[in-house]
Amino acid sequence: MIHHVSIGTNDLKRAKAFYDPLMSLIGFRLLKLSDEAVHYGASDIVFSLQTPVNGLPATAGNGVHIAF
Repeated sequence: MIHHVSIGTNDLKRAKAFYDPLMSLIGFRLLKLSDEAVHYGASDIVFSLQTPVNGLPATAGNGVHIAF
């Protein structure tokens, strides 16, 4: 079973700089990168940072996705 958590951000470059070392500490690596999202995992994507797909600013509920 694959779990996935996505966190919305208004500044993808800054969020990536913050999360890169944290993801490394837990054994995740960068798996995919685009202008809209950064995806981490060991073999499958399990954690993402992304700008909200609706184009509005990221907030506590906009841009967040949790899947089990």
